[in-house]
Amino acid sequence: MDYWFEIKKTILEILRDRGYDISKEKHILNMKLEDFEDFYNKSLNYYKTDNPHTKNYENLEISLLFNDKIYYHIFDKTEENNMKTIITYFIIPEDKNICTKDINKFKEKTIMSDNYFVSDAILIHNDPISSYVKKELSKMTQHIFNIIVFNANELLFNPTKYIDCPQYILLDDTEKIQLMSTLKCKLSDFLIIKQTDPIIKYYGWKRGQIIKIIRDDYKYNILSPQSINYRIII
Repeated sequence: MDYWFEIKKTILEILRDRGYDISKEKHILNMKLEDFEDFYNKSLNYYKTDNPHTKNYENLEISLLFNDKIYYHIFDKTEENNMKTIITYFIIPEDKNICTKDINKFKEKTIMSDNYFVSDAILIHNDPISSYVKKELSKMTQHIFNIIVFNANELLFNPTKYIDCPQYILLDDTEKIQLMSTLKCKLSDFLIIKQTDPIIKYYGWKRGQIIKIIRDDYKYNILSPQSINYRIII
């Protein structure tokens, strides 16, 4: 249960730090492991009572903790439709490996999500994903909605909590233009950071965006205790 507890906490922290409303589940972040086990067992018993024909225990555990019918919302003043909606989806393959059939099932559930327009999704897996399926997910990100894929093990610890993790700040479009004007440079002149970087994935930032990285170097350089650099996400 400790495994699922850590994953659930990290996902909620991701959503919270991206600005989504997690008020319905915020109490989980303040739980200790024994509290979480009690909370989960009560939910499990309720589910079994309400649904006697349950799936196998492992899948039931995932379904309860990562319910794709729970929507998280954020209001974005820069968007015409100012309410953005995200879901978390734990992919459970029908076979040993995740295949196109599983991805189509995910797509159908997401697109047909009640009355909400889902703009983002966090897709979690702990089974192998083929390169073909990865290409399909990439196409969906380009044409349907933004998907960030996490292996479950990546969520066992929040990367922003590392002691030596620098501060990452995303520049908006105005700040981006001002920076390029001040530095008299173009996008291709910036150092790069990949979209697969743990911090970039954590915040769900996109290709082409520029981030400001502030690092405390007081341990190594007394005269210049803080360094600042900018990177473009590719």
